Amino acid sequence: MIDRAAPIPAIDEKSSARIMARFDRLRHANGKTPTAALRTKMQKAMQEDAAVFRTGESLRSGVKRVTALYGELPDVKVTDRSLIWNSDLVETLELENLMANAVATVVSAEARQESRGAHAREDFPDRDDKAWRKHTLAHVADDGKVTLSYRPVHTELIADGIELAKIAPKKRVY
Repeated sequence: MIDRAAPIPAIDEKSSARIMARFDRLRHANGKTPTAALRTKMQKAMQEDAAVFRTGESLRSGVKRVTALYGELPDVKVTDRSLIWNSDLVETLELENLMANAVATVVSAEARQESRGAHAREDFPDRDDKAWRKHTLAHVADDGKVTLSYRPVHTELIADGIELAKIAPKKRVY
């Protein structure tokens, strides 16, 4: 519950400085690659190698391609240095966020050797609750290296005093 009378916490100066340093770094980015060009390459790699229907081969290719593209981020060029309605800067900030999500997604998908929900692997067509009924946690380092860890799925209800029948996991069929 939110206490509206509670005092507003002080700003974390370290976090604020890190955020402003990122903002300034990207605002003054003077590499050779326009943001739109790098975004298009990332989009094509994800569409070709990490689409809805995947194979180990396509995902390995995607890991290689997207990791290489992540390495191109320092060469991005922002041409508009203004602080008002700067769509070039906004797109570059978005690209950096999207690139982290892309590399985390493709590395996580390559590791998960099963099909579940929107993650459909043609080389592992079945759901495998014994090995993969767990959450994948991806940590992306500044250099784009992804470290995966896992945590269990909570199967117990967290609401006190509510009686609900559990729904057992099962394969999606259409």
